[in-house]
Amino acid sequence: MSFACADRCDVERGVTFEGQSVLVDPAGNPIAGSADDADPTTLVETGDFAEARRKQLASHADVFGDRWPETYDLDAVAYSANVRSRSVTSR
Repeated sequence: MSFACADRCDVERGVTFEGQSVLVDPAGNPIAGSADDADPTTLVETGDFAEARRKQLASHADVFGDRWPETYDLDAVAYSANVRSRSVTSR
């Protein structure tokens, strides 16, 4: 599974956006980029979509097969996020 990490490269209302976009292969190696931080750049790379559909990072790592949904407690995650936001705003 490849991925793209993209950021714009400009300044808006005093905030500088660094650019440095990059395309990464399933092993984590950069295959295109890092893009220039000063000028807009288009990164293009062709990929093996049949390979991407397999959703495997390596022969021993299956993105979907390795999930343990029975261990997820989404209510606890939501509760934890609410507790953190309350403690931050109460300061």
